Amino acid sequence: NVRNFLEAKNDSWKMFFTAVVVLLVLSGMFSAYSFYESSKAQANVFAPSSYNFQWQGAMSWIRENTSQDAVFSHWWDYGYWVQSIGERSTVLDGGNAIVYWDHLLGRHVLTAPEDQPGLDFLYTHDTTHLLIDSTDIGKYSAFSSIGSGITYDRFSFIPTFFLDEAQTQEAKEGSLYFYPGSTSLDDDIIFNNNGTEERIISENSAIGGVLAFQNNDGSFRQPELVVLSSTGQKNIQMRYLYFNGELNDFGSGYEGAIYIMQKIDPVAQGISSNDKGAAFYLSERTASSLLARKYLFEDETNFKLVHTEPHPIVKDLRSQNFEIDDFVYFQGNFIGPIKIWEIDYPKSVKKNDEFLLKEFPDAALEKV
Repeated sequence: NVRNFLEAKNDSWKMFFTAVVVLLVLSGMFSAYSFYESSKAQANVFAPSSYNFQWQGAMSWIRENTSQDAVFSHWWDYGYWVQSIGERSTVLDGGNAIVYWDHLLGRHVLTAPEDQPGLDFLYTHDTTHLLIDSTDIGKYSAFSSIGSGITYDRFSFIPTFFLDEAQTQEAKEGSLYFYPGSTSLDDDIIFNNNGTEERIISENSAIGGVLAFQNNDGSFRQPELVVLSSTGQKNIQMRYLYFNGELNDFGSGYEGAIYIMQKIDPVAQGISSNDKGAAFYLSERTASSLLARKYLFEDETNFKLVHTEPHPIVKDLRSQNFEIDDFVYFQGNFIGPIKIWEIDYPKSVKKNDEFLLKEFPDAALEKV
């Protein structure tokens, strides 16, 4: 596996790598709390910067391809756009007249680890379509905080790690890629080490990056999460890796994921492209969320994807015959499509009057 490869190939490189990661992690650990507080505050004021061509295209599609009595669910930022330009009803909007529903949609839909509670919420509100915009990736900390219980059980965020090309290692069997990063752990990590169960405590640990080994045939070995704690460095196998339209499930390991995507930058003669240049790190909480499963991993269970509106930059580059993925980092900014699903309710779905309440049933929950 990757660990054996590292041990066999280059001990000195490992020492250098560890020192670099320690510096990155220490800065991330000190900034995690302030990041959380600022992200929570942004939830009440953040809205898309402008009504651009991408949204014009998406709203045009809605007007022309959905019935006039269609009802859309999405994070509240987009409500007035869908109502006024798309000419359709929405469950949430920027008025936030019923804040409790913001909590319910954040909890039971966008961050939910399974479909059923969200389907009940959407069915109760007569929702026909779900919409997710690429900026929801950056807002994950906001709606996961708002959607949390009193223990902040859903709170997380989706950081981006960039490939360190200088530390790519070539071997006879393939290439080892290192994505350095600096972020905190959502929860303790429990893993098996040669038959012995070990635990990494979240409070005194942090993530320093992800290692991914690609074989010469294009397949990947099981990725490893680099975790640093008071007891030293641990490389922990991760269960999921997404690349080039395919979700690789290795069947065991930490239930997180690395989502590898294309990174492009303009150069004098066109663009510089690396199909593995950037990656989302998805913790166990975010990897299992509905947003990740539907928007990133393309799982259509109970939700039929009926429209994808690509980013204008992606459309423009494709028109110039460049091979550009739907999700891409361009000049340091993540850009992606607006996706719209038509909801396919199972027979087990049922209305729940508790989802129609207009006040928080627990005053403590309202303060989260």
